[in-house]
Amino acid sequence: MRTIRNLFEATKALDRRIEKVISFDNAANDQLKREITEYVVTESIESSFERLLNCFDQGMGGGSQEIGIWVSGFYGSGKSSFTKYLGFALDPTRTVDGKPFLEWLENQLVSKPLRAQLRTLAKRYPSTVIMIDLASAQIAGATMAEISSVLYWTVMQWAGYPKDRKLAYLQLMLERDGRMAEFEKRIAAKAKGKAWSDILNQPLVAQEFASSLACEFYPDVFKTPKDFKDLKVDDVQFENERVKEMLDLIRRKSGRENIIFILDEVGQYVAARDNLILNLDGLAKNIKLLGSGKAWLVA
Repeated sequence: MRTIRNLFEATKALDRRIEKVISFDNAANDQLKREITEYVVTESIESSFERLLNCFDQGMGGGSQEIGIWVSGFYGSGKSSFTKYLGFALDPTRTVDGKPFLEWLENQLVSKPLRAQLRTLAKRYPSTVIMIDLASAQIAGATMAEISSVLYWTVMQWAGYPKDRKLAYLQLMLERDGRMAEFEKRIAAKAKGKAWSDILNQPLVAQEFASSLACEFYPDVFKTPKDFKDLKVDDVQFENERVKEMLDLIRRKSGRENIIFILDEVGQYVAARDNLILNLDGLAKNIKLLGSGKAWLVA
């Protein structure tokens, strides 16, 4: 006699946790392993993977200057899982159980030529992959910020800069002037052995130490610690300058030329907001202009 249990794979518990929604933020080892081993790749999904990989290969190889990809589909069609697993597979630093995530995705693909194409492209164009879920990404003090701003500050945090904009700009100044090592040494002395990396995202603590040192390192700019504390930071850069700075920073920190930005929930984020749609359009154009075909935007 057949039972309902016989219809399911015997090695998997029926009462196991199954995620209703795939999120970029869920990246713990066991979670990812469970997700990818249960990922069913249909013919349609394989066809979409092939089309996208062909675009990457052509663009990064210098055959095309188009760098924007829009992943569309109805609710629940698998857009988030498609982009998440592709992004993780193309990220050489992403592993599950000590094995590259690329191999886990390969195991789910039915087509042998597609497996080979994915493996070849990942090896030929090692990329830095920055992934953002706009449904959960926030900037302190901002509501429905422009996508370019969310992306810029996500990159800054990825690169190890403080979430506080004023502290981030101070760190940038110190690095550009070759004084960061000296600053970190002075912070360790003042903070009783704590490193700058330990306190940079503790605003009250970091602000106090940074303000006392800012006037020592830049006396022409900050006469007293109060001058630094009272400073108001606004984004006054042009978008093209900010995109260039962002691309240069990623390449400098990662040592890789190719960059892939993957943004989830973009349609919902920009819906009925003309200024956000225009900002996304401008961001894509600047990435195209300044990235030379080696920086891509997948939304």
